[in-house]
Amino acid sequence: MFNFKARQARLRALLKARTLDGILLATDEESSKNPYYMSGFGGTTGVLAVGIKGAALAVDARYTLRAMDEVSGARVI
Repeated sequence: MFNFKARQARLRALLKARTLDGILLATDEESSKNPYYMSGFGGTTGVLAVGIKGAALAVDARYTLRAMDEVSGARVI
């Protein structure tokens, strides 16, 4: 199993070093690689917001149950 929380912690360290508050990682029909790498969500529609204090994945209603099952280290909204 992948350690998504550790990946997010490394990303947060980079954000802090660059004095950034957060980053948005979006999926689209061609690529869902970034949100998957950071959270485990493999759906084709969603936005992962990673900030200094936490992470949240926003998905449409079609993916809510899937996201709740797949995502680690982020709140599903």
